[in-house]
Amino acid sequence: MRVVAIVPAAGLASRLGSPVVPKELLLIPGPNAGLEPVIFDALRRCHQAGIQEVVVVSRPGKALLNVFVDEHLESAWPALNVTRVTQSGSGLLGAVKTAVDVVKGDIYVLVLPDTVVRPITCLKPVVRRVRQGAALAFGVFPTKNPREQAPVELDGKGKVVKLQEKPRRPLANNTWGVLAFDGRLCLLLDKETAFCDVLSAALTKGLDVQGVFFGEGQYIDTGTMDGLASVFVRPDSRGSCSC
Repeated sequence: MRVVAIVPAAGLASRLGSPVVPKELLLIPGPNAGLEPVIFDALRRCHQAGIQEVVVVSRPGKALLNVFVDEHLESAWPALNVTRVTQSGSGLLGAVKTAVDVVKGDIYVLVLPDTVVRPITCLKPVVRRVRQGAALAFGVFPTKNPREQAPVELDGKGKVVKLQEKPRRPLANNTWGVLAFDGRLCLLLDKETAFCDVLSAALTKGLDVQGVFFGEGQYIDTGTMDGLASVFVRPDSRGSCSC
């Protein structure tokens, strides 16, 4: 099966005040005590999962990021085949549709480039769920801010019961941080106007939707000032999952 990672990088970082440097290139602590662009954390997750095909979805206005991807990622990550494409449409849904239209895969993995996620090996068990028959699988992580994120309600067997998007009354103190899906979800991309609605439609239509809960994992959104500051308290490299 061909597994393709989608890295949506067309956002303008409005929550950070639209900094001059693209949010994907903001420096954070790396694994070897130095600093590295935050997008490297996403690429390291892909590498750890054995994913070789990576599609970075950007926009013309992010010239610095585009040059970095085109001229520097190959030397920094020689094991990855990185393709940069220009987003059509808006939002996360537009990024996913663009990537799916340009690069054909059997399984797609959505990897957000402005997040730091632990364990670094989290993609493997999530992709495994799709290989084993799920149409959609989430990596789910504890969070203290479920009202600002996307909680997932799981049953005792790892089936997803309900999804929420920035809810007033969260069903759980968690959030999904990565996900994988196959062609069955792709068929829903043109039927909704937002990606969160596509995910909810998968449940409504009775698709097999599963979750892997990383009970000791960490999910940090560096697209906010608080998240970016907290990442300098080095994330735990361990973490565990109920998989």
